[in-house]
Amino acid sequence: MVRIIKILSEDSSIIYDGELYKLPISESIIVEKSIEYFCDSEPCFIHKSAVTKRLYYEFDRFFDEKLDNNIKIIEFKEFPLVLQNIISKLGNARKILLQ
Repeated sequence: MVRIIKILSEDSSIIYDGELYKLPISESIIVEKSIEYFCDSEPCFIHKSAVTKRLYYEFDRFFDEKLDNNIKIIEFKEFPLVLQNIISKLGNARKILLQ
């Protein structure tokens, strides 16, 4: 299933509107997580791909939990820390709308 999300700023302008699996993840976060998961500070394509997939999977599970509780608007402070770090690279995000 394709999960569409909208990331909104403090003034409710749209920072990102699209598929979760196309949300850009910065190289620095991928390297940080590659070190955490694989002890690899210079990840190859396979490790980069594995890190990216794992992060998207973790976000998907987080969003599923929210939707199971009928929550479709998530405030920034409720995001898992890694998601806060990823989204903060996009701009001044304050909430995500799940569709």
